Amino acid sequence: MSQLTEYTKRVEQFAYRINEFCQINSNDQHLLLHSSIHSVIIFCFCLQSSRYGILTTDHQSIWNYLNLNTNSLVSQQIQQIFPSFFQIHQLTYAFEKELGLIELDDKEIALMICLLIISIG
Repeated sequence: MSQLTEYTKRVEQFAYRINEFCQINSNDQHLLLHSSIHSVIIFCFCLQSSRYGILTTDHQSIWNYLNLNTNSLVSQQIQQIFPSFFQIHQLTYAFEKELGLIELDDKEIALMICLLIISIG
């Protein structure tokens, strides 16, 4: 199973545990999930990095969208084809730092994910 498929599955499982979400038309559910999945994944990566201090010595986060070791041959080949996947962490670093400063609790994080799911579309 690919990483993206696994992430998508987890976001769907989260959404389907919300009774009100399950009452929405199934086509709308699919559209909302499909439209928001990448935003939710990026938010979760930033949150994880800010919570656990996953930073390099130059204070840049070390995660990447595909969860690949950036020094591997596969990673280098993908970087050449899809450089934007590896530039995302540079674009989200400020957001990641702000997440660390506001110290969201688990309920606030769940609410933020819900807002991401229903506000995209």
